[in-house]
Amino acid sequence: MGLLDSHSISISCPKAGCGGKINSTLGKLRKSPVIPCPRCGIGIEFKGSGLDKGLREVDKSFEGLKRSLKKLSK
Repeated sequence: MGLLDSHSISISCPKAGCGGKINSTLGKLRKSPVIPCPRCGIGIEFKGSGLDKGLREVDKSFEGLKRSLKKLSK
């Protein structure tokens, strides 16, 4: 599980005139990149592989930062 997987996001439905809001977490989007709009039901596809790659890079950066901070605190 990544550091940001529990981070909540809200996305507006791209269907014209719908106005629905999709509330999810980055972890859910990582596992299931197609989320249905709760208002109109259209499936909204997220580029899962790009999202997953980006989140892994952020996780690695955070781990590096944590290691650096530990070294400074010694």
